[in-house]
Amino acid sequence: MKKPSLEWKSEAYLYSRDYCDAYSSSDGWLEEKEYVFLKANQLPDRWKGRKSYSIFELGFGTGLNFILSWELWKQNSSKDSVLHYSAVEKAPLDKEVIYSVFANYKHLQHLVDEFLRVYHIEEEGIYRFFFPKDRIYLNLLVGDISEMLPMFCGQVDLWFLDGFSPSKNPEMWSDEVFYWIAKKSYNGASLSTYSAASSVKQSLEKYGFQVQKINGFGKKREMLVGTFDSQKTYKEEHYTKLARLASKLEQPWHKIPVLKTISNKPTAIVLGAGLAGTSIARSLAKRGWIVQVVEKENSPASQASGNPFGFVSPILTKEKIPLVRFVLSAFSHFLTHTKELQLSGNSIQIFKTGLLKLIPNQTELYEFQTLLQDSNISESNVCIFDSQKTSEISGTKLYSGGIFFPQACFVSPSEICKANLNHSNIRQIYGSEVAKIEYSSNTWIAYNSINQTVTEGDIIILANSYNCLKLEQTSWLPLRKMRGQIAYLPRNTVLEKLKTILYQDCYVLPETNGFHVIGSTYNPYDNDLHFKPEQNLILTQKVQNIFPEIQPTDDLQGRVGFRTVSKDHFPLIGPIPERESFLKDYKELWKGKPNNAYPDGKYIPGLYLSVGHGSRGLIYSHLGAEILGDMICNSPTALGKDLVDCVAPARFLIRDLISRKLIGNQI
Repeated sequence: MKKPSLEWKSEAYLYSRDYCDAYSSSDGWLEEKEYVFLKANQLPDRWKGRKSYSIFELGFGTGLNFILSWELWKQNSSKDSVLHYSAVEKAPLDKEVIYSVFANYKHLQHLVDEFLRVYHIEEEGIYRFFFPKDRIYLNLLVGDISEMLPMFCGQVDLWFLDGFSPSKNPEMWSDEVFYWIAKKSYNGASLSTYSAASSVKQSLEKYGFQVQKINGFGKKREMLVGTFDSQKTYKEEHYTKLARLASKLEQPWHKIPVLKTISNKPTAIVLGAGLAGTSIARSLAKRGWIVQVVEKENSPASQASGNPFGFVSPILTKEKIPLVRFVLSAFSHFLTHTKELQLSGNSIQIFKTGLLKLIPNQTELYEFQTLLQDSNISESNVCIFDSQKTSEISGTKLYSGGIFFPQACFVSPSEICKANLNHSNIRQIYGSEVAKIEYSSNTWIAYNSINQTVTEGDIIILANSYNCLKLEQTSWLPLRKMRGQIAYLPRNTVLEKLKTILYQDCYVLPETNGFHVIGSTYNPYDNDLHFKPEQNLILTQKVQNIFPEIQPTDDLQGRVGFRTVSKDHFPLIGPIPERESFLKDYKELWKGKPNNAYPDGKYIPGLYLSVGHGSRGLIYSHLGAEILGDMICNSPTALGKDLVDCVAPARFLIRDLISRKLIGNQI
C-alpha cells in the first residue's frame, strides 16, 4: 500500500509532495468543499424522499467531503433512509494526520471522533464502516483507481470528482476512469468537480454526461457539473481493453438479482444461529428488517460456533491470489464488526495478543523477510523475527523464527453470536428443525418434519451449514463435512508465561480460565460426534514439536465440531440459482461464445445462502453477512466484483458446464 509523502506548510495547510498539491488550507477550505460538492449537486434536495442514496468520491483525502456530507445527512434525512458513501484513495492518511487537519474545526469534531474510532487501514482492499445512529455506510476502496473502480459492485447517484488536479494526477482524470464512472451510474446521476479543464468536460460528455460550466468558488472562475444520460453514453468497441474487462466482470450468470418490491417492514427468516446466521441476522436488522432466526438446537452457537475460543489473524503469502485477498478483507471486516458491537454496548472480550507463525526453515523465513521488504508492508501489520525475538515476544523459549501478526486476537465465538442477536429487530426460535421450505404467493414458508409451519417471511437465508443439503433447493451443492477436535491443555509451567497465539501445524492459545486451547484436527472422512481421546495424542505431539518439554497425552478434555467446506475453499455466499434453468441456458458455455450471447441467470426469488466457512468462520461470517445484506438491499457491496463472483453459489454449475462435466440427461 502506498504511503503518502506529506508536509505541513502551516498548522492547517497539509501539502502532498507526491502531487505538489494541497490536501487542505486555512483559506476557505470548508466553504469551497460545500460550494463545489454539496451545493453544486443540490444537496440535500436530491436525496429527499429517497430510502437509499449512493455517493462516490474520487480521492478521499482527509475525509472532509464525507464529514460534510454526514453532517448534512444528519440534519436533512428521514429516519428510515440510508446513505451509502464510497470513496477511492490510493494513499490513505493515518488517523493522527486526519485528526490534526480537523483540529481547528470544532463544530465537526464530534463526527471526526466517531469516524476515527472505527477507522483502520491495513493494506489495499475495500473497507466497510457503519455509523448506526445516522444510518451511514462508508466503503473505502484503497488502491489504484484503475484497479479499484472496475471492481466496485454497485450503482451511484452522485459523484464527487475531488482528486488532485488533472495536470498533477492525470490517472484519476483519464478516459478509462470516466468510462467506469458511466458504467457505475444510475440514469440521472449527477457529478461535480472544481476542475473546468476542457479535456475533462469532453471525456465526460463522451461517456454520456451532459456537462456545463458554472461559476467557481472564490477566485476560481469556473467549475463543472453534469448529469448522466444512459441513452447517450459512448459504446466501446468490443475488442478494446475496457470492453474486454467489462465483459469479464459482467458475466450474466453472476448478475445479482434485484428483489421485487416488498413491504416497508420486510421480514427475513435465517436458518442457523451460529456465526453465519447471527451475523446475517444483525446485518439485516440494522437495515430495518424484522429477522426471525430459527435454530434446531436449544441455544445459539451450539455446533461449530460453540468452541470456547477461536483465533483470527491476517496472513502473509508470496502471492495475492483471490483466496488470500478474501481472507485479508474478511479479517479487516472482523475488526470493524467487533468494534461496532462493542460501541453498541455489547460486552465482548477480545484478547489482543497477536499471533506468531513459527517457521523452522531458515530459507523460507528469509524469503518472507524479502517479501516483506519488497511489499512495503508496515510493521504494525506484520513482522519477521528470529528465534531470540520470537521467544521475547511470546514469553516462552522458542527454537525458530517466525512471522508475527500484531493485530491477531482470540475471542469467544458464542459471545459474538449472542452480541449479534442483541438487536430489537431480531426474533429467535429454538428447538425447531426446518425440514422443508416453500415459496408461495411471494412468501417463504418454513416447515418442520411433520409439515407444521415454523415461520414465514419475505426472504430466507440458509446459514445452517451442511444441513442445507437436506433441503431440495440446495441438495446439489458440492459441500462436505469436516470433523475437527480441540483439546484443553491445563495450565503448566512450560506455557505459563505464553503471551501470544502460536501456530505451527497446530495452534496454542495463551492460558484462559485455567487451560490452553490447542487445535485442531481435520478429518473429512469421520462423522463420529463423540470426543476421541486418541486425537489428543496427535494434537499434543504437534505441541511437543514446539515445546519439547510437553509430553504427548490422550488424557485431556476437549470438544468436537463439524465445519462445512467447499472444494475450492471459498465459502458459498449469495443467491441460489435455479439449477435446471442454468443447465438449459448455459449448456453451450464450453463452446466459448461471448458473454452477451447468454441471458441473465435465473435465481430462486428471495433465497440466499451463507455456508462453507470452514475453519475461518469467525471472520468469513461477518464479511458474508455484509455481502448478503448489500445484495438483498441492492446496495454497493463490501467486496470487489471479482471476489463476489468467487463466492457465488452458482460458480460450481458454471465451472462444470464449461468443463462439460454436466452432460447427458442433466443438460
